Formats: sequence, C-alpha cells, structure tokens
Amino acid sequence: MSYQVLLTPIRQRFAPFALMRLGRCHTASYGKVIDFNGSKWAQLADARVPDFFTWAQRTFATAQLLLCFEFEQRFVVVGWNSAGPQCHQVLSWSELEPWLVTLNRISDFQPRVYYWSKTTALEKVVRKLWSDATEFVDWPKHMNNINVLPKITDRVHRMLQVTITLGLAVLLLWFWPATTQVVDDETDLQDKHHYYELTDKPGAAAPLLKFDAYLQSLLSAVSGWHVQEVHYRQGVLRYGMHREGGQLSDLRHFAEQSGMQLMSSGEQTWLLRSVTLPAIVSTDNGAQLSNSLPALEHLQDHLDDAIHLLVPRSKLNFQPPQKFSDWHTRVLAIGFEHSFTDDLLTLAEIIEGLPVRVLEMQYRVNKSQLHGFISIDVYGAPSR
Repeated sequence: MSYQVLLTPIRQRFAPFALMRLGRCHTASYGKVIDFNGSKWAQLADARVPDFFTWAQRTFATAQLLLCFEFEQRFVVVGWNSAGPQCHQVLSWSELEPWLVTLNRISDFQPRVYYWSKTTALEKVVRKLWSDATEFVDWPKHMNNINVLPKITDRVHRMLQVTITLGLAVLLLWFWPATTQVVDDETDLQDKHHYYELTDKPGAAAPLLKFDAYLQSLLSAVSGWHVQEVHYRQGVLRYGMHREGGQLSDLRHFAEQSGMQLMSSGEQTWLLRSVTLPAIVSTDNGAQLSNSLPALEHLQDHLDDAIHLLVPRSKLNFQPPQKFSDWHTRVLAIGFEHSFTDDLLTLAEIIEGLPVRVLEMQYRVNKSQLHGFISIDVYGAPSR
C-alpha cells in the first residue's frame, strides 16, 4: 500500500485558486501551495497525509536532495533538484527499490542522499545506488511532529471570506482620501490648528477593528503559531504570538510579506505593525464642523443601545465628559469577555462613520475567545 502526493507547478498569481481547480480535476481533497526556488508548486493528495516536503525544505539546505526514511512500517521518499520537486511518496518495501532505481537513472538528478531505518536492509539498497549516502540519525525525533496537508477548501473558503468581508479595511487604510489643504494666511493657520483634533489627527476606530480582524485571519494560516494577545496604542498594532510547534522562519517570512516587524526574545515573540488611520471627521471648515457633530448625549444613547443589543457580552463604562467651546467629548471603555472576532467586526459596523477615535485596544485570545477592552474617545456637539 502506498500513497503519492502530486507535485505540479502552478502560476504565481492566484495560486490558492489554481490549487482548488487542480484538486477538483484530480479528485484531491487535501493540499497546499509551496514556494520552490521562486516559483509556486501545488501539493495534492486524496488523504490527510503528512507534509514531508515542507518539513524537508525547512530542514535541508541543499540544491538537490533525496530522503529515504522508514515511517510507520513504510518508507518516505522525498526528492528535488534545480528543476523542481521530483517525488513525495510513502512506499511499501516491495515498491521502494524500483522507485529508487528510477530516480537514480534521472540524468540531471545528483542529490545529497540521507536515509534512516531500524534495519540495515534499507542502507544496503540506498548505498548500492548512492555510495556517499548519509544516515540521518535525527529522524526518529522528527517523524511524529510533521504537519499534515490541510483540506483545500478550508484555506480557500477562509481566503474568500477574508477578501469579501475585510477587504474594505485595507482600502480604508491605504486609500483614504486626504483632507489636508494648503493654507496661506495666519488666520487660516489658527483655524486649522483649532480643528486639527477632529479633522486631521488620525484615529478613526472602525478601520482599525476591521484591519485587526484581517491580519488575524492571515496569521491563522501560519502553521504552528496563533495569536495570544493584541495591543494597539498610538499608531502601533502589536500581536503577541504563541508557538505550537511552529518555525520562527515561517513567522519571519509572514512579517516580511505583510510589512510587519518581528521581535523575539526567545520566551516572547511579537509582531508589530504601524497603522495610519484616517481622521474621524472629513471636513476642516469650522461652521460645517459645528453643524455636523451630533449632540454628545444622543451619540452616547445610540452607542449604549446598539452595543448592548448587538454585542451583548460587552460592558460599557462612560467617563465624565470634557467640554470645549465647539464640542464635548467623553471616553468610553468597552470591555468584553467570551467574545469573538465577529463581535469586533459588529462593533466596527456600529461606530462606522461616527466621530469616534480609538485610544487603546488590548485583549487576550484563548481558544478563539477574546477577553479585554477597547477605549475610545466619543466627540459630540454640546446639548442644544
């Protein structure tokens, strides 16, 4: 009895969707996209089998490789050369030698060969074909800690959901229209400074919540890692990561691809991301500003009703208001226990477009449940 993992090159763009099409074509339910020498390859299988190829890429830094290891009374055979992956199979003893002979006859395949077995029979077969083969004595401690190939539809459905639900967050953060205008005289400069707090100072809360959910959905695809805590303050979003057998190199690669900074002390690992949020009001005209703000007490009532109704696991704490000539403001701390990412997205929908600035966000993640708080400044017009 053997199984074979199909390895085939695919196009760089939209690789996960190419993987899904190949899965349907080959009736394969499991697989993933891998990077090999700057190109994309698909791995496909009809069973949830160990992903030996990805493990080999992380473990062996060589241009040409052949592995032949005993695994659960069968034999793993993994190999590649500069042209690409050559095989990813698990074979019975009777199937093993014909496969090795076939690989040995490939003219441009001159690999570094590693083997391991409980018996000497495998060593004799391998050394007959590659006399300089090396025994990999560390194999037993690795063999039970290799990730399996994921279900193809799980990854693709998650990407589709993230793209549809949260793609707007990226647009809001990167393509938010600028509201700053050039001013020429001293009066204009004074007016500009007076309304800077609302019109130019960044901090709109809804885009932050959406972007946080977007990043967490991407981080969930990094094998062997999960988000343990989230902090935001003064334009910096931080993720405390918990390792569950993951490789630091995978997390570093994710950080490089997503514009994040990796900080690790051995005991703690953090991902940091600077976030430029839009201003909370889109006008810098004083008269328009005074007329556009809702009354603070009406805004407070709306938030209290909507959040209690739609995010019932949250607790609200309004601080005493601060009063200025043209507006009033008060801090609202929203605490949540046993909540989920969907609750944060619901909160984002509630405060979308309202004059609300995020001050701080801090929560822990335990088995997908969120425990923490978000603190916001709520701006409104004086009561009329």
